[in-house]
Amino acid sequence: MVRQSFDKSKKCGKTAVEASDPGAPEPRGNTAACFLMNGLKALSKFKKVLYTGHVNASTEFWGVTRMSKMLIVSTSYDGKEYFQRARSIGLEVYALDCFEGHHRQLKDWYGSAMLEVAGRRADVVKLLTPHQFDVAVIHEDDDYVRSALIAQSLRDCGIPLVLVVTSDASRVRIYRRTGAHRVIVANSASEAWNCFEQWLVANQPA
Repeated sequence: MVRQSFDKSKKCGKTAVEASDPGAPEPRGNTAACFLMNGLKALSKFKKVLYTGHVNASTEFWGVTRMSKMLIVSTSYDGKEYFQRARSIGLEVYALDCFEGHHRQLKDWYGSAMLEVAGRRADVVKLLTPHQFDVAVIHEDDDYVRSALIAQSLRDCGIPLVLVVTSDASRVRIYRRTGAHRVIVANSASEAWNCFEQWLVANQPA
């Protein structure tokens, strides 16, 4: 079984790749067959992931073809930026409050669009599963372990695309192992949003 590595992930705006099997043999024999095999191998080895800002908007880039309902998880103003940007392109957006000590600020930012729940995994899953979100965006806060646990809970809710935004490329593997489908390495919400806005717009229902 081929193992994927994200150790060489790059900053948003530059293409990153998912590593394929480095030991796969080169095809031999018929020229046409070799061309086809080399093409398939290259496609597998250099399949683009979320770290690039140059994605064709018509591509089903993350394996999710419908995009209308988004969940934001963040204790910082970055979350509000995602919220406003997502609403501006017509998405139905909610924010999750499962953080002690941040309720008043989050309530001021999101109002009735805030979903409040205790931080226990079972409570998060119980609250969010019926909402059937298409995508969740977690902007890493000071406690990256907490962010990783939230990613795990959101994946348990059945959300088909759980995204984590981090400024630290060394944490990509941690987030992938704990539940994130994709991880964006970016220094700001604006930088991260530019990585996936075009795809979000292209995959909204007609």
